Amino acid sequence: MILWHAMWTSDLLKADDLVMTGSALFHLDDEDARRRICQEAGQRLAGAIGGTVKLRDGGDEVHVTGQYGQIPVRLVIGDSANIIVTLRTNAGLKDVPDRFLVFYDASASDYAAEQLDRDDEWDDDDEQKLFLSPRVYMRGELEELRQYKTFWDRLPAELTAQVVGLMEGASNSGSWMGIYTDEIELSLNDATIPLSRSGAQRVEVVLRLLTDLAIAAAQRWGAKRVPQGRGASATPTEATSPAAAPAMGPPGGPPPGVAPVIPVGTAVLVTWADGNRYPAVVSQTAPGQYLCVFGNGQQQWVGAPYVNRA
Repeated sequence: MILWHAMWTSDLLKADDLVMTGSALFHLDDEDARRRICQEAGQRLAGAIGGTVKLRDGGDEVHVTGQYGQIPVRLVIGDSANIIVTLRTNAGLKDVPDRFLVFYDASASDYAAEQLDRDDEWDDDDEQKLFLSPRVYMRGELEELRQYKTFWDRLPAELTAQVVGLMEGASNSGSWMGIYTDEIELSLNDATIPLSRSGAQRVEVVLRLLTDLAIAAAQRWGAKRVPQGRGASATPTEATSPAAAPAMGPPGGPPPGVAPVIPVGTAVLVTWADGNRYPAVVSQTAPGQYLCVFGNGQQQWVGAPYVNRA
């Protein structure tokens, strides 16, 4: 299931409806035309967050600001249509390592080869890389890497696999992701999202993943408040419904198991963060998740591993 999630996340970001390719935009000599195209890209993305579009940095950047559910979001589109997605969670996470960043480098294998020829007597560079996949890695001194890896491993494996899958399958060298005390930021050195006609739908895939990551971190590290993404439930009024939680699945603990594909209309049991299983009916399906309707009428998108036939 983890591999499957990683695959569908990156597949959803691969566009076949590009206005133009990123390389074509980069080599466009007309600077005004390039800025206009990026501004139009911002307008396409604005719908995902109910956002407003502004030109910044003398027109070299397009900023789209809005909200995803209750979470403030900023999208920054550079003059080559690369995009930075920032969620301001205000979660007040504790124990987040300083400079916690995950990087993508298409030529990362070169580093591995260099390490084989390392001469510790002469090569005194203390910074090293810890690979999460063939091209996704963390970097820092040895003690920092231990802290980073411990932090990373305490996040839900399903979500970290999706992050790695996204960066492996939908980005170029220079992409990175950072988790901070009150923000999560993803920089994709790729024009696939901004320059696609379906950019708003594609950026929402990223927003859902980052929201789930923020929620899981907030649950794990005693945040000031748990952020609520789009689709979050209202406060329940009946004992037969789970506590309020964000979209894409209940946080708190590993998934109970991998369920087969469940069709619309099927009665299911949803495993929640409190360990209880709640009856619901599947009303919609999407890759890796189900829209579940609970006994009191509340609806919630829930990750597939948490949903099983009744």
